[in-house]
Amino acid sequence: MMKKITLLFLLIFAIELGTKSNAQQNVQLQLANPCIIVGIENQNTSGNGQLTVFPNPNNGSFIFDLTTNQNTDKIDLQILNSYGVLVYSKEYYANGSHFSENIDLHALPCGIYLIRISDGINVNSKRIIITDKI
Repeated sequence: MMKKITLLFLLIFAIELGTKSNAQQNVQLQLANPCIIVGIENQNTSGNGQLTVFPNPNNGSFIFDLTTNQNTDKIDLQILNSYGVLVYSKEYYANGSHFSENIDLHALPCGIYLIRISDGINVNSKRIIITDKI
């Protein structure tokens, strides 16, 4: 049973990476066992600015922090599951080049998600991991 879970995880992960075009992917996962992911490192940002998500991994509650090189009026947040399906979306109004917000996604199942934030010109993205218990 353990081999099937591991293979399924690798298959989904490979498919997800294969859908990205013209983007550099540097991902490192540390697995304690096939069901618990204990860390992720992702350096995949496109656009002007820095997106930070913490804690990561998390239990569905996390903070995203966006710093841009220009003033931003509107921020669009999208969260997609590992199949690319939009599972959460929200629009924020900001004033300035720094924005931070607490997100609560306890209703979502455990897994790897992509958080994508756009200020209308630039798009920043990071992978997040939601686990049962941290």
